[in-house]
Amino acid sequence: MRFLGVGRHSQSESRGRRRWRFGDFLFDEAQWSLSRDGRAMPLEPKPMEILHLLLTRANDAVSKAEILDAVWPDVHVVEGSLPTAIAKLRRLLGDDARDPPLIVTVPRVGYRIGVPVTVENAASAPHPASAASASLPQPRRLVAVIAGFAAVVALGAA
Repeated sequence: MRFLGVGRHSQSESRGRRRWRFGDFLFDEAQWSLSRDGRAMPLEPKPMEILHLLLTRANDAVSKAEILDAVWPDVHVVEGSLPTAIAKLRRLLGDDARDPPLIVTVPRVGYRIGVPVTVENAASAPHPASAASASLPQPRRLVAVIAGFAAVVALGAA
């Protein structure tokens, strides 16, 4: 399975509907977002993809080769790309090696999540930002948008 970059996640159909809770964080796959205690956490595309991969394999160590193949498919990257992306991710998460680390380096293997992870279906607990739009079926939303646009155009013409 290949994981796509943020720019390639524009269609919600290509994303799953899971949410992962780990430590104080929530990663919402459908929204392709990370938050801490309800506050959005901006994260660059490659570290976000790495976090997603580690969360999907939360009970396993993910090899460096698997991460490179998933995050940089068909691209030759310099040796420091992965450690740099992991460092950015750790910095944003406030990861501390003295406490139980959120991201554990598994020597000569790769990385894994180092705290308990719970997974929930995003459909059963809608994200606050998507709760209003979830109330209308997709075709009705489109009709409502078109009708609203037509009304604005008609008012402008009058």
